Amino acid sequence: MGTSTTSTSMGLSTPLDPVRSVDIDNRNIVVPTFADLSVEDRADIEAKMEILCPLLLGRFTKTCRGIAKHDIDVLDFSGSKDRK
Repeated sequence: MGTSTTSTSMGLSTPLDPVRSVDIDNRNIVVPTFADLSVEDRADIEAKMEILCPLLLGRFTKTCRGIAKHDIDVLDFSGSKDRK
């Protein structure tokens, strides 16, 4: 069986605390930019955008009079229905 280890008072990471959770709080967490991501993660997002973009653009119609937005239910990123 394994032994349990925790971070030391110096904040060193251990197998049970690989990211030094004692050092993480809302003041030092930021959302990464697209450029910060690995090549694999960027490729994954780009592949999903190729699927999502046509679905979102399907809410619009372009005519000689301009662009019309149709009132179609589309899931937003939080998973709830958009009912504008």
